[in-house]
Amino acid sequence: MLEARLWLTAGAALAAAACATTATQTALETSDLKAAVAAYEADPARELDDVRRMAETVLVSEARALDTARSGRAWALLRGMGPGAEGVWSELEREPGDHHPQLVRTHALAWRSRLGEARARRELRAIEERARTASVEPDLVAIAVEALDAERDVEALREHARSTSTVIRAAALGRLEHAPEAIETRNLLAELARVEPDEGVRIAAIRALGAQDAGAAPTLEALAQAGESDGVRAAALAALLELDAPRATVLCAAVLSTEPSMLGVEVAQHVLQRAQRGTPAPELEPTAERQLLAALAAPKPDLRGRAASALVAVATPERGALRAEVSGRLEAERDRRVHVLLALALRPEPRAERALMELMRGDDMPAAQAASELARKHAAAVARLRELASAADASIRATAASALARSYDFATRSAPPTAIRALLDTDARVRASTAAALLQAVERLQAPR
Repeated sequence: MLEARLWLTAGAALAAAACATTATQTALETSDLKAAVAAYEADPARELDDVRRMAETVLVSEARALDTARSGRAWALLRGMGPGAEGVWSELEREPGDHHPQLVRTHALAWRSRLGEARARRELRAIEERARTASVEPDLVAIAVEALDAERDVEALREHARSTSTVIRAAALGRLEHAPEAIETRNLLAELARVEPDEGVRIAAIRALGAQDAGAAPTLEALAQAGESDGVRAAALAALLELDAPRATVLCAAVLSTEPSMLGVEVAQHVLQRAQRGTPAPELEPTAERQLLAALAAPKPDLRGRAASALVAVATPERGALRAEVSGRLEAERDRRVHVLLALALRPEPRAERALMELMRGDDMPAAQAASELARKHAAAVARLRELASAADASIRATAASALARSYDFATRSAPPTAIRALLDTDARVRASTAAALLQAVERLQAPR
């Protein structure tokens, strides 16, 4: 249970960083988040800065949590945020706390580096250079490796790709995907694509190999054959399509023309998304569409769900015939998880909106997803999200509260306070995801018009 008083040094520090003038800020000075929320709700002004400070306090607390699942989740949220997260990272850097202080700081440096800060990039490079001659925690090195230049630092990246640490190898391969063509790089990637023990890292090697020259094609072709896992085969086929489309076409056609499968859906999605990016494959696209539609008719809901998820990405208005087929399947689908995905794939058609309106009346995750999609247009969806924010399932609460936070109109104070109260939820997932959504809303509202 979340205690009534959260003794967070972050709250006091964040509030003290500026002159505290509101009751909310005064409560944060004493690290009393519950009192801060109550003060905010009682304040007719409902200052935007108060929302920002409460959300920052929650994310700082979560990032410093002793539970690595909690801290990792907070870092993942913060990693994907823009300048609106500056206050959180500044606090994490200013006072590292007791839990992995170096790791927290290195995450902050990586975030700043992605925003283009030269000082942060230099510090990350210094960590990477030190790791060549001294013992440095693998997690720190992996973060630093992500800041290396794929062309200038290619030799260092190749060295890190041979590391005994899985996380370092994965980070290096992610950068080598952008490396220039070179026989040394190609040979290393081909070796890792064949023998790497960790499948996720192996797939990263395959993706990087696809960015090399035509000499990589035989390795990719061999990896695309039966006998490998679906994940490896899908990655190899995708990489081969980019590298040698004529050679890949025969293999992809064979997969797409078989009975519907997870592999077939993966390949179909890649083919159609590639067409969206301006690289059409007229000989494969009709078969890819048929593979997705056949998967939608499969008896297993997991396969139908994967196909519906792919259709969310590829059933664009330009594919009118495909959308018409999907529309015909909409009402027949009885699995709510699949049904909501089909409706999302068909938006903004009126038929899809009607399906979402019906779906949101439930008490499950599809209901939360449907209401989240409709919240900006329908007051009834906002009311439904407010109800779902009290669900027994924390995942549903997190989805509902985050959607309310994203649609919160601070300028008119018209949205319900449910999103603010979610900062006090008993589940860390709800607190962190809602705080991140609130910060993003504040950033959006404060951005120059």
